[in-house]
Amino acid sequence: MAITATAIQPENSLEEFRIQFNNLVVDVEGVSGGNTFTQTIIFEGATADAYETTVLATDPTADRTITLPNATGTVITTGNSADPTTTTSSGDADHVLVNDGGVLKKITPANLGVGTPTTITLAATNTTDATHYPLFSSAATGNEEPRTDTGLTYNPNSGLLTTATVTLTGALNLADDQKVVLGGHSDVSLRYDETTTDSLIISADVDDAALGIILQADAGADAGDEWKLNVANGGVLTLGNDIASAGTHATLLTITPNSTAANSTHAFIGILSASGGLRVADGGYIGSATDTDAIGISSGGDVSLTGGSLSLIDQEKIILGSNSDISLAYDETTTDSLVISSDVNDAALGIILQADAGADAGDEWKLNVANGGTMTLGNDINSAGTHVTMLTITPNSTAASSTMAFVGSITTAGNAVKTVGLETIWVPASAMYPCTTNGCSELTQVETTANQPEMKVLDFDKDSDEFAQFTVAFPKSWNAGTITYRAFWFGLAATTGVAWALQGRGVADNAESVGAFGTAVVVQDDSQGDATEVLVSPTSGNVTISGAADDTLTFFQIYRDVSDGNDDMAGDARLAGIQIFYTTDAANDA
Repeated sequence: MAITATAIQPENSLEEFRIQFNNLVVDVEGVSGGNTFTQTIIFEGATADAYETTVLATDPTADRTITLPNATGTVITTGNSADPTTTTSSGDADHVLVNDGGVLKKITPANLGVGTPTTITLAATNTTDATHYPLFSSAATGNEEPRTDTGLTYNPNSGLLTTATVTLTGALNLADDQKVVLGGHSDVSLRYDETTTDSLIISADVDDAALGIILQADAGADAGDEWKLNVANGGVLTLGNDIASAGTHATLLTITPNSTAANSTHAFIGILSASGGLRVADGGYIGSATDTDAIGISSGGDVSLTGGSLSLIDQEKIILGSNSDISLAYDETTTDSLVISSDVNDAALGIILQADAGADAGDEWKLNVANGGTMTLGNDINSAGTHVTMLTITPNSTAASSTMAFVGSITTAGNAVKTVGLETIWVPASAMYPCTTNGCSELTQVETTANQPEMKVLDFDKDSDEFAQFTVAFPKSWNAGTITYRAFWFGLAATTGVAWALQGRGVADNAESVGAFGTAVVVQDDSQGDATEVLVSPTSGNVTISGAADDTLTFFQIYRDVSDGNDDMAGDARLAGIQIFYTTDAANDA
């Protein structure tokens, strides 16, 4: 059928639309004059071709009304629902359309619960005996869907939170007296009791049940890895290990409490050792099955043996000191001796020998062995408790090279023992000879009074330096060091001074004696006014001998140093001899 109706444009009037619509009623099959269509409405579109748009109505079972709004927009169908621009924010939505009992309404996303609500209305189910699933979110912030875990449930009636294995990366905090309950029958609980015991309480919560606690190393994989602590109903505590057979715990300790603590019992199986010590009641005993009171311990700590001896086998020690400082043992194998040892690394051994409990000064001797072997022996005679060393023995790999240093005098068979130190040599004028060049006078014998002491002297002039010499072979005990000297002399003028000078040179076997003396050392002295007075000078400073050594012949040269400021005596100075002081470092010349 040909369509006689013309197209209606937006600018046409409603009357023109009515006229053309009436034409369609005649032209198009299914369009009735009452605006009623049989089932479909077909639109050709802008192009007359093989493609049309059909509006199809499902066969109604009652009167239906579809109202097109008075608004410009696009109709959404199942075929074009994906065409709008995608958004991920619920904030982009102004309203959401909802069906309220057949009435189309709009609601904001916030009122619908979409997005980030500020509050959620919750209903309490504190006593409901049912399984509940706690809600979770996959992120801490943002728009997230609530989720549950079927492996985690909570029963408000029993207060039981049930789950599989839980891993905590932070702390699990429970308030005082709140429990961690373990076991399908709530067998064991853990809680902290702040009020009564201030303790962690591990409890068997099943009536009359014992508490068993397994302590495992290596997940109890091997025999010996497990210890079982068991507290029976009534209080008996046992401790056992599965060293004999993994998982089977043999009791090693049983503690049975008593209303009187002292009457409680501790039953051990196996060998008992206690590095920290064992305690018994004051005045208590330690014994065997036969001799129950073999060892008594007083309240003051005194130990007594009621019978028998205290015996230790070879190499076993008696240890003394809080830090196991000293030990006593019998060494059968190596030294066949009692060994008293300082067992602290690098520590010295000190032994005090007391008379009268060390009550008075002098009652104590202290024997000390230093780390390295040096041994000292001292006494507190000067001040009680303060030990002054009197003997020091220093060992050497060669016994003959070891040294024994005594402080004080040494006697043997009632006689003093010679020790190393300062020694003297007297060299009289008669052992001296004038030098060939600038020599003093020849040896002169001067009578003082008939049949009274006469002087053997060498005279030294007042106007020029005059020299004399002598030789000394020092003993091997000499330390080959410096010497000092004193001059013994007579003066011919009153209350005036003289300066004596001494120098030396040592010459070894097969060595040339020609050579310079060492530096001369001057000693000054003054005449007292009488020509027969014996004058002794002060001890000189140290004289260094050129070439000093053992087994040498030492040449000495002595002279009057008239150029010295103190030498102003107007007359000859008569030398009777000199006294040489030298130091030894050995007791003899061996």
